[in-house]
Amino acid sequence: MISFVCSYTQLPEDLRTELLAELSERYTPEAYSLFTNNCNNFSAELAQLLCGADIPAHITGALLPSPAVLPP
Repeated sequence: MISFVCSYTQLPEDLRTELLAELSERYTPEAYSLFTNNCNNFSAELAQLLCGADIPAHITGALLPSPAVLPP
């Protein structure tokens, strides 16, 4: 597990809870995709919503192979 501080948020708790509820509707087990809808994508989107900051590129996909290089 990797953790880091990207920034801090001034958003009130009720708004943070609402944002998480909205994200949880899109990031479900049924919608999971290794390349486009995974826990790193969720974290990146949440960081943008909470504090307008990006998470490091080495977390958001640099570790994954391109879909074009995966075996059929």
